[in-house]
Amino acid sequence: MQDWKPNISFETARQRANFLAKARDFFVKRDILEVETPILANHAVTDIHLHSFQVHDSQQRTIGFLQTSPEFFMKRLLAAGFGSMYQLSTVFRAEEKGSQHLREFKLLEWYRLGFDLEAMMAETVQFAAAILGARPIELLSYQQVFEQSIGINPHLATREQLQKITQQHIDVNLDPSDDESMLLDLLFSHCIQTTLGHKKFTVVYHFPKAQAALAKLKIDTQGHTVAERFELFIDGVEIANGYHELTEFDEQRRRFETDNQQRQQRGLPKIAIDHAFLAALEHGLPDCSGVALGWDRLLMIALEEKVIDRVVCFSSSELKN
Repeated sequence: MQDWKPNISFETARQRANFLAKARDFFVKRDILEVETPILANHAVTDIHLHSFQVHDSQQRTIGFLQTSPEFFMKRLLAAGFGSMYQLSTVFRAEEKGSQHLREFKLLEWYRLGFDLEAMMAETVQFAAAILGARPIELLSYQQVFEQSIGINPHLATREQLQKITQQHIDVNLDPSDDESMLLDLLFSHCIQTTLGHKKFTVVYHFPKAQAALAKLKIDTQGHTVAERFELFIDGVEIANGYHELTEFDEQRRRFETDNQQRQQRGLPKIAIDHAFLAALEHGLPDCSGVALGWDRLLMIALEEKVIDRVVCFSSSELKN
């Protein structure tokens, strides 16, 4: 039996450690505090695209959820006055499989007080360059990438138009409950994403308002309401997802409730709202921007690997389905 052996060589493990040292050095030089928050917590996230692992005791009682991101805990620290911070956290996401996905992986998340979206985009590219070396930088709005690739304005397209275009471009059976946001996401992931970031850092910003998640909204120069959100793509891979963070307590609660309504429509379980996180927002989250970066995906690029299993010692792919 050879399955006991690690996925990577000692040399790859040493390279991984060296990249980790570079990452910490990046934040030390900027006087950004490293923090550590729980992996097991009382609440899962309401986001319809994320699925958490439940943890049970010996009597099959749910005692908590493995976290998909340290975001809520870190924002509680921000509300308590901790200032700019970062964390390299082990996180877990159920139902994630593929050459770029692991059920258990390393997520780098950081928050910067007083940063707007543009400043956070710039620092995220600076971090990528610190690990990979300098590359040309390309900034594109979500509207620009859709107009260039598919010829539509994503902020104006109707559900019927998007259904027709999706069926033209993708061999997929559409769910009747798919709304405009889901259809746009399908088109983006299948027709656009793989074209982005080749031999450069491509940042896509100003996502549709329905995809705001925990980001602020704004009116763009064309009068569209957009999310102050961006994603970084390198060699066709989504590496990071950043927000100018939502700080309004009432709006965040409304978004949680909307998530649960969408969950019920899709036959997904309703998720209890994290009231400790909402209480932190009500107390006062300072103006800030944040980003979550897939550390193992970034190492795939750095080590010129095509499969994410090749950059971790042991893979969650070993788990039974």
